[in-house]
Amino acid sequence: MRIGIDLDSTLNNLLDVWVEEYNRHYSDALCPDEITDWGIHQFTKDSCGLKVYDLLKKPGLFMSCEPVKMSQQITKWLSMHHELWIVTASEPNNIEEKAKWIDLYYPHIGSSNIIMTRDKSLIHVDVLIDDGWHHIHAFPGIGLLMDMPHNRKYNCERRMMDWMDVFRWFQANTKGES
Repeated sequence: MRIGIDLDSTLNNLLDVWVEEYNRHYSDALCPDEITDWGIHQFTKDSCGLKVYDLLKKPGLFMSCEPVKMSQQITKWLSMHHELWIVTASEPNNIEEKAKWIDLYYPHIGSSNIIMTRDKSLIHVDVLIDDGWHHIHAFPGIGLLMDMPHNRKYNCERRMMDWMDVFRWFQANTKGES
């Protein structure tokens, strides 16, 4: 089975790092749990607005991210049974840093298995694991939505609260497949 896995806020803690960077630049006290919609700019100070996305261009930002709890162990287990791909809606200028980060924390997937696209519905994988409800909603295969404050207002049949839920879902739904 082919599995596509989102990178930002699915395998790494980008939202935490991004909000921390925003707070440092704009002297704010925004918390990641307060971001209840996809457009983070809606929750920033007026003086920031859309400039919050420019913070993603800061060199070193992605390298300062940490893996999400249990994601390394679960993806390593998945890689023994399935073909894994990182599917990211990255800006081209971030891809080199993201590739280094993947090789550092997820060598069992590797940077050679990165697909960069804004439209994840075009990717030919059987399962997509993502925190973006719009990606899961548009995906023609099986979508596993990683729970985040920005997607809780959407109903999703397969909402994963953490990586252990992902592990349990694959154990229950892919017996005997490889």
